Amino acid sequence: MDPPTDDERNESAPTDPQEPPAETIDPVTAIESTWLEDGTMVLVIRSDVPQLVTLTDAGAVWGGGEIPQRSLTLQAGRNRVSIPVTEVDGRVGVTIATQRVLHGTTLTTGTTLLPGPFGRDDVQIAAIAGAFAGVGVTALIAFRRVTGTTSTPERVL
Repeated sequence: MDPPTDDERNESAPTDPQEPPAETIDPVTAIESTWLEDGTMVLVIRSDVPQLVTLTDAGAVWGGGEIPQRSLTLQAGRNRVSIPVTEVDGRVGVTIATQRVLHGTTLTTGTTLLPGPFGRDDVQIAAIAGAFAGVGVTALIAFRRVTGTTSTPERVL
């Protein structure tokens, strides 16, 4: 893995704390927000103390070989960090290792055709719609046969 650039080294500088933690990693660390930017997962992590953390691309496990990691020191406060991620089945994931715990977080990329989860009502509606479509097509075919109408075009030339 390439050494971090100057911009990457500076991106863990703390920012003003304003939002409450959304996802607790350990007693002194929490993820406040996550989003995806051009194949890179960006996380805002709040730390109560300066600490070393390691971010790992969880999706790269499915590809085998070397798995991208990034170790950095979080300052006390809010820190914006990022790591390139691998998409697998419409999801990306990152693990965050602190001295106390190994924590994972995922995002759905929204590239699936029909994002779920689907409930019982969704399945029933789809089944009823499919049944009506099947009955409609069958009725149309029967009507054309009874009336003698065909869908074959008449040859002009």
